[in-house]
Amino acid sequence: MIEKCDALCQNLQSLTGINVTPIYPDEPERFAGRLCPDRFCLGCPHSHKNEFNTHFYGLSEAYRWDGKFIYYCPMAMIFVAAAILSEDGGLAGGIIAGPIVMGEPEDSICYIEHPEMRGSMEKIPRLSTAQVSQLAETLCTMTGGLYYESFTAKRSYNQQQFLNAIYDMRENCMGESEHYDYILTAESQLCTLINHHDKNGAQDLLNRLLGHIFFYHAGDLADIKARTLELIVVISRSVIAAGAHVGDIFRYNTTYLQEILSFSSIDALSRWLSDIVQRFIAVSFDYTDIKHSDIVYKTMDYIRKNCLRKLSLEEIANEVYLSKAYLSNIFKQETGISITEFINRARIDYSKKLLRETSLSLVEIANECCFGDQSYFSRVFKKYEGMSPKKYRSSRGAFTPD
Repeated sequence: MIEKCDALCQNLQSLTGINVTPIYPDEPERFAGRLCPDRFCLGCPHSHKNEFNTHFYGLSEAYRWDGKFIYYCPMAMIFVAAAILSEDGGLAGGIIAGPIVMGEPEDSICYIEHPEMRGSMEKIPRLSTAQVSQLAETLCTMTGGLYYESFTAKRSYNQQQFLNAIYDMRENCMGESEHYDYILTAESQLCTLINHHDKNGAQDLLNRLLGHIFFYHAGDLADIKARTLELIVVISRSVIAAGAHVGDIFRYNTTYLQEILSFSSIDALSRWLSDIVQRFIAVSFDYTDIKHSDIVYKTMDYIRKNCLRKLSLEEIANEVYLSKAYLSNIFKQETGISITEFINRARIDYSKKLLRETSLSLVEIANECCFGDQSYFSRVFKKYEGMSPKKYRSSRGAFTPD
């Protein structure tokens, strides 16, 4: 099936001119080996560039959102991810298409802030919003037809390690008091490892902790389910403290509660846990920063498209499925300015276009750009441009209304 996926990517790339690459959750080396050697991303100046993590985030979101996901990289290039499911409904792999410029290159943050990238950007395929959506639908349809072997042995949660942990516990059988002392100590250590972003240490301890739970309760599925739910709560709080978004974790946990009650065998439960462990580890360690960048660029894009009307923080937060406080916080961290200031800057950018290209009066432009009155418009304009709107218009040799 890997050969079929590779062939599909090559055919799509040949047809569209867009880089199309297969990706598998536990195989960053294979992903890197299939990347185009002269790709745009190779020259990316972003200080925290990590192509695999960026696209693993997109792939994970595609898995969560009906098989496809459109997202921004940290440089605001558009990518499309489509998920491939394994036999048991888990995430086996996927396909990544991009980068893509949606709209005009001149409107891109990368184009504006990194002039050295302009030559490379002009070679990137340009698609409209509708075409990007159509590409996502096409990829999703194609990956939906791919049948994949189980990737259980290759997941972060390694079944053999889990079985070894059970055997180890058998040799160190504990009484009830020792059992609960071990559980509490291990959970505390796990929280510390997660908070310190020790991915390997957290994975190893979690395997041993689950092995202990499975062995100690000797096949009692009801007890194992109860202990597993308790452990999920502990991990949830830790990954939130480590940087994962609280809204995502709560949405996951609502689904987990419903799923865990449906299992009728320990084998099915252990396979399910392998995916859950991978997902928790990922949201805590692998792509929190990437996700924040994606959310910030989506916020910027929404503001630019809607800045000529009244915008509330609540409306913008709802658009990206975050709380107002959380969005405000990560936006300020990523950009160095508040959302209100970004809205004003977007409006000023549009007003400059009107000043250069139309004969509208300052009052009309102030109203068009949603500033309310000319006085406030002039004050904000001078703050960002260092001159009044009238002086800006005259200095550009633009229209001067009678």
